[in-house]
Amino acid sequence: MRPPASASILVPNTPGSRYFSASAAKGAGWETVSGDASTCHVLAASKARALGEWGTKLGKPDYQSLRSLGWRVPLPFEFPFAGSMQHELFVNSAGNITFERPESQLYLERDTWPDGTMNSVAGSINDRAAAGQEKMICVLWGLYSPNLSKNGIYVRRAADEVVVTWQVERYLWFGEAYQPLGLNIFQARLLPSGTIEFTYQQVAEKDGITGLFYGGSDGIAFDALTPVSVDASDQSLKISSVSATLTGTTLRFTFQMAKPIVRSVPEGMLWYRVFLGQGPHSCEIGFEVGRKSRPYLLRDCTGVPGFKVNGDRLDLYVSTFEVQSVFGKGMRWSADVLRDAHQGANFQYSAGEDVFHLPLPVAPALHFATAKGYREGNLLEVFHYPQVSKSVFPHLRYIYQRVPPQDDMAVVLTDFRIDDLHNHQGSTGGGYNVAIRGIGNGPATVYDRPGLIGSSKLQVATGPIFLGPRFAEFLNDGDKHYHNYANAIGWMAHELTHRWGMELQFRNPEDGRIENLSGGSGHWRDFLNTPSLYSVWKMFSDKPYSEKSQMEGFVYEELPGGNFRRVPNPWNLPTGFSALDLYAMGMLAPDEVPDTFLIAEPRFVGIGVFGGRKVPVRIQDVIAASGERHPGARESQKEFTIGIYLLHEGKRSAYPDKLRQAEGIEKMLVEYFRVATGGRMVLAPRAISPVPGGRPRASSR
Repeated sequence: MRPPASASILVPNTPGSRYFSASAAKGAGWETVSGDASTCHVLAASKARALGEWGTKLGKPDYQSLRSLGWRVPLPFEFPFAGSMQHELFVNSAGNITFERPESQLYLERDTWPDGTMNSVAGSINDRAAAGQEKMICVLWGLYSPNLSKNGIYVRRAADEVVVTWQVERYLWFGEAYQPLGLNIFQARLLPSGTIEFTYQQVAEKDGITGLFYGGSDGIAFDALTPVSVDASDQSLKISSVSATLTGTTLRFTFQMAKPIVRSVPEGMLWYRVFLGQGPHSCEIGFEVGRKSRPYLLRDCTGVPGFKVNGDRLDLYVSTFEVQSVFGKGMRWSADVLRDAHQGANFQYSAGEDVFHLPLPVAPALHFATAKGYREGNLLEVFHYPQVSKSVFPHLRYIYQRVPPQDDMAVVLTDFRIDDLHNHQGSTGGGYNVAIRGIGNGPATVYDRPGLIGSSKLQVATGPIFLGPRFAEFLNDGDKHYHNYANAIGWMAHELTHRWGMELQFRNPEDGRIENLSGGSGHWRDFLNTPSLYSVWKMFSDKPYSEKSQMEGFVYEELPGGNFRRVPNPWNLPTGFSALDLYAMGMLAPDEVPDTFLIAEPRFVGIGVFGGRKVPVRIQDVIAASGERHPGARESQKEFTIGIYLLHEGKRSAYPDKLRQAEGIEKMLVEYFRVATGGRMVLAPRAISPVPGGRPRASSR
């Protein structure tokens, strides 16, 4: 075996700062961190070197992706990394180098849309590397513009080194992200010895991820749950034990089962779940099994855990900073396996509950500029904007301790930029406290959540989200001019309407089968025709635009020969509601719902044109599959109290311009719902409430 190689990382000498900063002129304030290329690292500071020669600009990517372009680069020498000798690498536009797979493929498995953060990305990469799913050298991870005429990535290969240089700006799309702060120039050097050097000439952005993601060591299990019951109606779901291991910043939970881990089920769902709790805060780390399987994080935690399946053993990996809201002394934990067979019997097998006995001492967060000595696990440091939980639940609990919980709907905004990659946020769905039958399982289920959300009345909520560029009063996409906070209203209307699903089914008149009209996540299927019943474009644009349902689907025009043209629809702008939306919302009676259609067996014909079979979708077939809506349109709720809350940092008042912006958005949201429902629905706003949120965390990892 070769002796351990060294790894050098040039990092800003700003311990304790949450922001990345660089001195482009002299390179002052930088240090080098050295270590070996296994899973354990010896760290020692040394002096930084200047930026090296750039080499040749890369051309057309070998791997296309929405978020991270990739180029395959053969190595002129063997390079030791992650316990093996590497002969090629992948240069990725998101500011990193990977081995074995380009990030364009990895990104799909840890997609950051809609509410990813710099911290959740760092956690996901760390978790997945610990599970052996990724191997990455992270120079300065960020979502940079894919426009290669503006950005450049350069490679120089020589017998004694490989140099990769990024000259990039962050991305900004209409309705997504932030105005770039300027150019970022940084470099990685790889030497045959295994030495890795990072150099930063100019960094305009304040956030990013720096680190070496080698993998993870198994460590020693320090805590375990052993089921008391030995009985299980299905032996494949019987838990022998669940144990916990902590290596560096990575927690591993191991399910040891009596039978091999289930990877797919023909119907229903199955979950392997670990719950962590501390006071009102909770996190769920799990492995969901349906026709396919996937890991997940829920409740107060976000990100994508790593996982590994080996026969009767399932390992789930999660970073301690992903679960920081609960992590610490006094944390309780439990684990179970839950089987929801839908048409068959449900089954739950518990591994029990206990206080989590953390080993002492727990390794502190790594700061490259000051790190010394021996480290285990991946090396990483996260630079980020103020870290505000992307779960709306803790904010609602905080808010409703200060104002009466009278809202049916709630939106949480911030007047300061938070750790949020896309300036976007999903909703919590709906049905917390009020059940509606006949429009799907979700809205029919009432969750016992007063303690979780602080209200026994609230039905749907979204946020938190910063009032960033996409929430401006006036916007221009290069074709049309928009006004009245068009992007803001499009986002709020969509997320709040998730209160009603959309989860309708229908009985296919051709064969009598029950089919979903939704394509998943509460959105109408792509090939369902969903024209808006009431137009709203005049409220927001100087030119008309097509209006499909605010809840997706598309508008289709029938063409000769059995083909259909999909009418282009602008992204994230306010559109009206389809008749099916309005029926689900309780605004239309069944006899007011016109027929529409679904394109079965769609096939691509040309750009925007599809062939297929037209299948009628009629309200009587919807009722035959879903049942009648209860309460019906005559009795359904028509007036909804909405609370919009503006979080600000605790040592100051809310910024006046952001408060005015929130008030303008609220006014247009009220008018939007009136027009889009044909005057049937009324939003009753409370006064905009500035809420001091306290000073967010000011530390980097």
